[in-house]
Amino acid sequence: MINQVARNIFKITVPIPFPLRTVNVYALVGDNGWAMIDTSMGTPDTREALWEGLEQAGLRLEELRTIVLSHHHPDHVGLSGELYERSDATIFMHPIDANAIAVLWSGTMRERFGRVSGFFQQHGMPATEFWFTQVEPDVMRNLIRVPPQETITHVEDGETITLAGEQYRVIWTPGHSDGHICLFRERDGVFIAADHVLPRITPNIGLYSEKDRVNPLGDYLNS
Repeated sequence: MINQVARNIFKITVPIPFPLRTVNVYALVGDNGWAMIDTSMGTPDTREALWEGLEQAGLRLEELRTIVLSHHHPDHVGLSGELYERSDATIFMHPIDANAIAVLWSGTMRERFGRVSGFFQQHGMPATEFWFTQVEPDVMRNLIRVPPQETITHVEDGETITLAGEQYRVIWTPGHSDGHICLFRERDGVFIAADHVLPRITPNIGLYSEKDRVNPLGDYLNS
């Protein structure tokens, strides 16, 4: 489903295989190409909905200039590597979550979530199997493929970036993830919140490891 939510800004809602059921991808359209905020992931249903939405908006990957990844969760970064390969777009991300995708989705996932499971067990949770341990590597590569670490441009809180000819201020909002960012267009108040603000519920706030920021709920409330 696609909606034009502001002038030259399209929201494409696509299905995901998680309890929230959908995720939003935004396309910001300019005179010389366009920018994408988050990319969804590579399930067949998600791909079909995303390609259909882009076609309805008249957008071609050859004209994709910039990708902003709000945070490292798979439903926001899963197609980022593939889209980068097809467009050579500039990729922006906060350094905390840019480092996280290198750990999570670049071959060390089992080791990382082994530590997560151990951390949970220390605090009384039962041992669990994670969904991706059941997925074949070739299938996983279609679902979640991230770009090489060296292709990601780090952006910090307060920094201004140009997207589709417009200026947006990066706002670091840790909580849902340690490196979550939002975008604010000061000239008219357009605010792209990603998962920091959701329509009917609060986002999931979790502590997964002793290596994470120590108080994600406090971070979220401050954000």
